[in-house]
Amino acid sequence: VVAEDEAAATIVEAPAETVAAAPAQSWRLTVVSSDPAPRVRFPRLRRADFGDLGGTATKFDANVHAIEVLVKLESEQRQTDAAERLALTRYTGWGCQPAAFNLAGKDAAWTNRASRLHSLLDEDDYTSAKASINNSHYTPLHVIEAMWAAVTRLGFNGGRVLEPAAGIGHFIGAMPEELAERCRITAVEIDRLSGRVLQALYGPTGAAVHIAPFEKTSFPN
Repeated sequence: VVAEDEAAATIVEAPAETVAAAPAQSWRLTVVSSDPAPRVRFPRLRRADFGDLGGTATKFDANVHAIEVLVKLESEQRQTDAAERLALTRYTGWGCQPAAFNLAGKDAAWTNRASRLHSLLDEDDYTSAKASINNSHYTPLHVIEAMWAAVTRLGFNGGRVLEPAAGIGHFIGAMPEELAERCRITAVEIDRLSGRVLQALYGPTGAAVHIAPFEKTSFPN
């Protein structure tokens, strides 16, 4: 089943050994047996956590806070606590925020923000984040929830899940609990910052995270 939005496509696939044979022309999934191996559960995303992310300045501040938390976690080589996890999930990316990278702009407030961001990131992270301005748009949580509801109605009840443009993992974090316990997740993200947030949020719970262009990433058959 393929579910697409402006920034990501999430692909779910039932385990080959549990899917009944179907005509070659049919793409629809049959009902599959659940994977008996228990999965480590991550806290499910809540709409209330994103309710106040309404303006570019607010999103900028949330992004910077998330980056600061990420750097701290990586330097201390540990997993998130509840407050840190919330801060990371509120990272919205840099879609439609060119002012955040305009160091010579006429708006003094945004020039100061751009300088702060520039000083916070190393060259590789800064270049990667700047390159994401045109295509880093995260899907609203209510849309993701509706898409998972559709996938469930189509008959998917566990198996392999591939997220080839994962951002920070909202499609993973909003999975219904009964699915998350039965799925093996592979997530790919091209942007370095988003990929590292993705790893911090979902890597410890078993998601296989690849920070690379999807077309250059190799997967087992």
